[in-house]
Amino acid sequence: MSSSIYPVPLSGIQETIVDAKGDIIAATAADVVSRLAVGANDTVLMADSSTATGLKWGTITTGPTFIGCTLYKSANQAIPNDTWDTITFDSELFDTDGFHSTSSNTSRITIPSGKAGKYLIIGNWVWDAIGTQYETYLGLNGNLSYMGPQTGASSGKPTSSAKSWILNLAVGDYLELRALHKYGSNVNILGTDDHTQFSVQYLGA
Repeated sequence: MSSSIYPVPLSGIQETIVDAKGDIIAATAADVVSRLAVGANDTVLMADSSTATGLKWGTITTGPTFIGCTLYKSANQAIPNDTWDTITFDSELFDTDGFHSTSSNTSRITIPSGKAGKYLIIGNWVWDAIGTQYETYLGLNGNLSYMGPQTGASSGKPTSSAKSWILNLAVGDYLELRALHKYGSNVNILGTDDHTQFSVQYLGA
């Protein structure tokens, strides 16, 4: 006697597995099927190897998440004559991943674990209204690595300068803004009204 194997009709599957609007039939193993209930509104079906069916309902992120920080000074800082001094930052507009501390090494922006890659770095500093030549550098790991603008200020107005860099940075690398003048006595870097700021933004690996 010969025998035949007949496929299970779709109606039989519907009666035993699918029982609600939007249900999907999904395999959990070879020749084993299961019901996957419809997801919430505005979710999409995604692959997920951690689930029994290898599928899940989820939400698509509409855009990248910002990673970085912006620091500022809440008070003036006196820079001594003819001495490279490091600008400190006691306040933060935001800091997504612990790039900065307001209590330890406050001059530094440090690249955190898992965030090595390309960064946009922006420094903005405001010198007090004294006519002299100023220099500012971006320091990397304690070295005077990248030059900022050199400016001469009129005696009646504060002088604002800004500079940006794109650098490839490793975990643990730290950045600082360092300043120099030769006025003859202390000159302030202004910190009131968020004048002096220091920012990084992660661009990707």
